[in-house]
Amino acid sequence: MIIIETGVIGKTIESVNVKQSSTDEVPTSSINNKILRVDFKVKGNDGVMKLDSLGFISLNTNDDNITTNGVKLFRSEDTLFINSELKATGNFNGGAISFNNLNIILQPGFSSVWLLYDIKDDTDHDMQKNILDAYIPENGIKINNYYYPFIDKSPEGDRKIVESIFNDDFEIDKAWVRT
Repeated sequence: MIIIETGVIGKTIESVNVKQSSTDEVPTSSINNKILRVDFKVKGNDGVMKLDSLGFISLNTNDDNITTNGVKLFRSEDTLFINSELKATGNFNGGAISFNNLNIILQPGFSSVWLLYDIKDDTDHDMQKNILDAYIPENGIKINNYYYPFIDKSPEGDRKIVESIFNDDFEIDKAWVRT
């Protein structure tokens, strides 16, 4: 095998794709429900590609279904959520949210950011079948002072809230005992 040096190639964004993370139903009182995934493909070997800001517009039936600071942005170095890192939290205000000063360095190849929601408890039983969804508006992504996408990006699909009688994400020990 012979390796040939190809020289210095400045980093560029080859593509930005927005995907619906899931269309599964979402139980009330649940956390970290994936809504959208944004995939960045960076090509080149010289320079820095920094994700500065990312904005979303709500397509939710009711933004009040989401807990305070329950709109979350995670990042991963691939298109899998397994080794993701929480980067920001916030709330929709007037149907929009913008995560600013992210300073996420996008490496060559694929990397992703994920929009997730934490859903409130539904003691009044009025959240059933409410829609959870969002889109990225035109120029809603800022990377190295350039704006993407060139048109609104809203992938097909959404998620619907269902009432949970009991919900356990198995992340916290609740003293379950096998008998």
